[in-house]
Amino acid sequence: MDGFKIDKIDSFSCFVEDIDYNMFYILRCNKGSVSFSVNSKGFDLTTNNNVIIVSAQHILVNKESDDLELVVYAISYSYFDELTVLFDDQFFKVLWCYTPNMLSEAQMAMSNSFLDQIYTICTAGEYVYKKVIISNIIQCYMLDIFEHVHLNVIDELISNTNHRKTIMSKFYRYIIEHKVRDVEFYAKLMNLSSRNLYNITQASLRVTPKNIIDSTMLAIIKNMLLVSGFNNQQIAEMLNFSDQSAFCQYFKRCEGISPSAYRKINKV
Repeated sequence: MDGFKIDKIDSFSCFVEDIDYNMFYILRCNKGSVSFSVNSKGFDLTTNNNVIIVSAQHILVNKESDDLELVVYAISYSYFDELTVLFDDQFFKVLWCYTPNMLSEAQMAMSNSFLDQIYTICTAGEYVYKKVIISNIIQCYMLDIFEHVHLNVIDELISNTNHRKTIMSKFYRYIIEHKVRDVEFYAKLMNLSSRNLYNITQASLRVTPKNIIDSTMLAIIKNMLLVSGFNNQQIAEMLNFSDQSAFCQYFKRCEGISPSAYRKINKV
């Protein structure tokens, strides 16, 4: 199924070696235990626990039992966006905070049953509406996690929200200051990975860093076209485009018309 795959594994170390950092992961522990950290945040996954791994940049395995059996649910971020398009900002704040030790075994019973249903459907054969069924169950799983976790993480949510506001403020300020159109440039400037910056902009505004760069750059360009007397070549040089042609192509791709046409239509 596009954007989704499922595997049963018996080695967390092998999972880490083969991990795709462009995927969002849910791990269900059927048997045994494993202790690990993700981006310095510790996790202990034991039998009948499940955990969500979001934006993993560095995973360190501390200890795993010989009888470990995990089911790995891997979801692409594009598919994840499809699943959560109607979820509000509070949901994402809670999801990033979730760890298995927040919930009792009784509280995890429903979420585990959803994961078991997904595994059964994926391995039992073809369904006409297989993707629709799986999508709905994944949504139910995430909403069940939210229901049990959100009251436990209010203080952490407030802290995370303030941190994101600081990052977003810096991001906009740096775009205006440097006028560079590369996500990696700004991520490094703020000592973040590109994936962490993506998660922050998604949680704050439900857009990508590239969306923010383009919208901010377009606002700068439009102001220059309408207010300044600079021609296209001069604007291209001032905004770090390789040449006038690259500038015009960028503007037309984003806005649908050429800079000259925009200036002619909107110039007072």
